[in-house]
Amino acid sequence: VVREEDHRILYYNNWVHKMAPEVDVGKVCNELWPSGCANCPLLTIGDRQTSRSVIRNNPFGHVVDITASRILWEERIPAFVITLTPHTEEVLREEMEREERNFRNQEVIRSLGEQNFGIYLIDLETNLADPVRVDGQMQEGGRSSLVSWDQDLRLQLQDQIHWEYQEEFDQKYSLEALCRARQAQKKQVEMICQWSGNGEMYSYISVRACFGGELGNRSYAVLAFQDVEERVRKEMASSQRDMQMAAILKCRYSEMTTVHLYTGLCENIDLGSAADPDD
Repeated sequence: VVREEDHRILYYNNWVHKMAPEVDVGKVCNELWPSGCANCPLLTIGDRQTSRSVIRNNPFGHVVDITASRILWEERIPAFVITLTPHTEEVLREEMEREERNFRNQEVIRSLGEQNFGIYLIDLETNLADPVRVDGQMQEGGRSSLVSWDQDLRLQLQDQIHWEYQEEFDQKYSLEALCRARQAQKKQVEMICQWSGNGEMYSYISVRACFGGELGNRSYAVLAFQDVEERVRKEMASSQRDMQMAAILKCRYSEMTTVHLYTGLCENIDLGSAADPDD
């Protein structure tokens, strides 16, 4: 609320103080926020009771509708009550962006499959990342969900990876590395590593960055995290059994013949000199 005579502030609410800590009763509003004067509704109110205008790049951030209405403050002081509300077009645009982002994120999940517990959409031009799915849960789209990839989110994810794989993760998924991979027209960049996730025991995961072209006018990379613990453990067990069997055969036999059961083709394999049967 500002005095009509000299535009000195008579009252402000907590939101104004939070957005502009320098505000105080008795200060002149145009001295506090000179950038907002050009479209101030007080300039056009004249003898009317109410005047409205739209202010962009205002001290409070977004595009806002600002309304000035005449009142008698404390029933004796002619004054104006100034109210700010999000501009209707801005609200609609943000809502449309949110819906568009949610639809896009659903498409990303459908294209990658439901088995990925983490999916992140990285804008290679702005370095902003949109967490599409975190810990298996779909995230709500919106501007507030966007975070810096290289300075914030990548480092948070990297901290949950076993230290032996962190350098490889950095070399493959930093913003610079992703841009290079896309410029080289790679379809994807993948690695297998161990992941603790919220301080739990380490398990094997697949990290895969896919380059699917452009969304709108920007270039994106989609980073997907998938649990492959069971698959890797089976492969490791199978490989260990193969190594054990190879060691047993080499100890006992000098030559082995394999027969392909479908084609009937045989292959002789020299295992070296046979070991002494008494060993």
